[in-house]
Amino acid sequence: MKKKKKKRKKKMTTEKKKKKKKKKKKKKKKKKKKKKKKNKNKNKTMTKKNKKEKKKRKKKKKKKKKKKKKKKKKKKKKKKKKKKKK
Repeated sequence: MKKKKKKRKKKMTTEKKKKKKKKKKKKKKKKKKKKKKKNKNKNKTMTKKNKKEKKKRKKKKKKKKKKKKKKKKKKKKKKKKKKKKK
């Protein structure tokens, strides 16, 4: 009796595994095809516009940062003068 039970269990497990694998493969293929087509078109148009905008923004930011650094240096000099007078 023990031998017969073991054989039955093995058969059931193999059948279940095969069914699950088939379902997963079909779903993955459909999703990948749709996503790739949409992304390719969006990236081509968006990157050109964004590159020009980013360059303009970077130039403005750099100028502002330099001005801030100069102001800080002036403040430090003023403090030193006060100490000398005391």
